[in-house]
Amino acid sequence: MKDLAVKTENLAAGYGRKIVLSGVEIELNPGEITSLIGRNGCGKSTLLNTISRLLKPISGSVSVFGSDFSKIRPSKRAELISVLTTDRPRPERMTCLEVVEEGRISSSGAFGRLSAEDRRAVDDALSLTETEALSAVQFSKCSDGQRQRLLLARAVAQDSPVLLLDEPTAFLDPAHKISMVALLKKLARERGKCVVASLHELDVARAISDRVICVSNGRAVEYASAQEVFSNGTVARLFSIPEALFDGKTGTINLFGN
Repeated sequence: MKDLAVKTENLAAGYGRKIVLSGVEIELNPGEITSLIGRNGCGKSTLLNTISRLLKPISGSVSVFGSDFSKIRPSKRAELISVLTTDRPRPERMTCLEVVEEGRISSSGAFGRLSAEDRRAVDDALSLTETEALSAVQFSKCSDGQRQRLLLARAVAQDSPVLLLDEPTAFLDPAHKISMVALLKKLARERGKCVVASLHELDVARAISDRVICVSNGRAVEYASAQEVFSNGTVARLFSIPEALFDGKTGTINLFGN
């Protein structure tokens, strides 16, 4: 049996003493894409941030490849987990290349000098996200969609075995959304990454997911194959969509009925 990439046990997540999610029990495998879906404010970002320890768990545990993540030094955590958050940094006077290079800080040594291996990882990330042409451009002058692809490039450059991506398709036009979906599949299928993504686009979640976690009412209420979740009425109920308007085979909504 292959090792689990991430396992949570009785995890409670939130802010301070306020619990947003509780009793979270999930197991995530290398080489698979898991989507988090649910209504706005249900706790998807909170769960991702707690797994990565951007937020400290209120209770319970998170293990990464069998090790208690709380006992791993912060300087080593980036070697295991890469994170794309919904925060939009606005670094002054940094080029896009410099922003992506930040993904290699954990491996660049005491003086922050990039090795040949680091530079290959950065070049690979720029190529995968189709952002090479932006290298010399100031990050602050990029569009929201360009920044999204560059921040993903930064996460990819870390070359961590686990990627936690909060709304990775946000701000992207249709062409770049297609490219993003293809990239996530490549990272999972060909490079063996454990990819976890919170998504609002149900059609994207249906198309790329091996597993789906539905978040609602403070719980991870469903954890099953994408085919099962989308075909058994769970998604329609999760979003209070009339089943007659929802196509579970494609994850699309007919806004105007028949």
